[in-house]
Amino acid sequence: MDLLTIIISAIFATSTMTLFSYVVSWIFKKTYKEPVLLQFLMSNFNIKVGVYYREILSWYLHYFIGLVFIISFNIPLWIYPELYDFTLRSSLLFGCIIGTVGVIWWYIMFSLLPEKAPNKVFVYYLQLFIAHIIFGLTTYLIHWYLNEF
Repeated sequence: MDLLTIIISAIFATSTMTLFSYVVSWIFKKTYKEPVLLQFLMSNFNIKVGVYYREILSWYLHYFIGLVFIISFNIPLWIYPELYDFTLRSSLLFGCIIGTVGVIWWYIMFSLLPEKAPNKVFVYYLQLFIAHIIFGLTTYLIHWYLNEF
């Protein structure tokens, strides 16, 4: 995958998973929005940034993490192209792997907070896992689309 495809995949995959999280937040009337939760973490870990900049930083950080995930998915493709193929199956497996990583990361972050986190519930972690599967699926679809046309 070339650099432009990686960047486009990261933008679309992060956007679709975030849209899913916003929809689930709206349905359950809970805060499942990753950029909002990143702001919550910054506030609770005393990161000295103004509210406006914290909001911007949380969005940049969210998209940067998406880019890192896409790059990490492509590393085996670059190193072992004969053993590893970019397929729907590998993309869904990738989504499951990063979903597990995401759930563990957010669980640890919430556990370190002195005050009660807004999302120490099963539904949050389930939607987070599904959002990452959507991320993996979107990565595949964007890659397929850009390479087919």
